Amino acid sequence: MIESARRGRLFRMGATASGIALLALALVGFAPASAAPAKAEAKAVNCTYSVETHATHCFDTFAEALAQASGGTVTGAPSDVRKAVSDPKVTAAVNSPSASVVIGVEYYYTGYGTPSLTFYGSHTCTGPTTDVDFYSAPLPTVGGINWNDNIESFIGYNNCWQKMFYWSNCTGPTYGYAAYASDLGSMNDNTECIYWS
Repeated sequence: MIESARRGRLFRMGATASGIALLALALVGFAPASAAPAKAEAKAVNCTYSVETHATHCFDTFAEALAQASGGTVTGAPSDVRKAVSDPKVTAAVNSPSASVVIGVEYYYTGYGTPSLTFYGSHTCTGPTTDVDFYSAPLPTVGGINWNDNIESFIGYNNCWQKMFYWSNCTGPTYGYAAYASDLGSMNDNTECIYWS
């Protein structure tokens, strides 16, 4: 009788423990979704990409990338990307005519933070934004970085204004045309196609 009562109590305790475990599992299943994972850290590499030949080069410094993309027109730029971006002499040099023309620089982080990808072509952009002078879609993987959905700021050069699209077929939500942006807001990390005009 005592053994039978003990077994009953153990059964009830076991049932209660199982019920608590099931309830805990159920609650975990209904827990609110966690925040989106943080953006992956990327090596601070500075690469260039030809929108016409698709040639790529990567460098340790932004100054080296600008020199290559501009065909050697830009020399002596600060190695620090934020200093180079705010230097009027560098901007003037980048906007100088040359055989290789910088059309825009994309940045992995807001505020023009490296890594960077400098796009270049063979000519400056025309005045109106009713035509497309250059485009890139989907965005390339260069320097170990897939640039699709990884742009948070940009600067256009040589009369090139930029329009960014959510999808790689150049449709969906857009940002621009704009000459530059230090923060893309809702389009941060949501660009897979770029027009320059």
